Amino acid sequence: MNTDDILKSGIGNLDKKSNALKPAKVTITEILVKDKKNNGETMDTPLIEFMVKHPDNEELIKLSKVKQLINDKVSCNSTWLTFDAEDNIQKDMPLSRLMNFLNVKTLDELKGKEIDTLEESETVHFLALKAY
Repeated sequence: MNTDDILKSGIGNLDKKSNALKPAKVTITEILVKDKKNNGETMDTPLIEFMVKHPDNEELIKLSKVKQLINDKVSCNSTWLTFDAEDNIQKDMPLSRLMNFLNVKTLDELKGKEIDTLEESETVHFLALKAY
């Protein structure tokens, strides 16, 4: 289209086709520890990223948010890796709550586990792990 055509264009009637994956049950295949920022700097707090197999996608997708029910309120948080004074994964954090929900003691035990996903929110359509 040239500039004149663009300036004469009106608003269409067609809805935008989404390229987003729909919520579904996924299988955790790999757990990654992201400890570097995009610029190469070391992160203060590492992020746990889950490589999952979605039934509607040939390639694995990476998820690092979990949606949970806490005190009658649903919240969506990143899976930051924090340790307690005994070098264990900090309890009552999104990551440890996810582990408890799937009844595992270590991150390695999450491999092969199936879990539902859902959208982060009504306005953010990225998928998050559902742990409630």
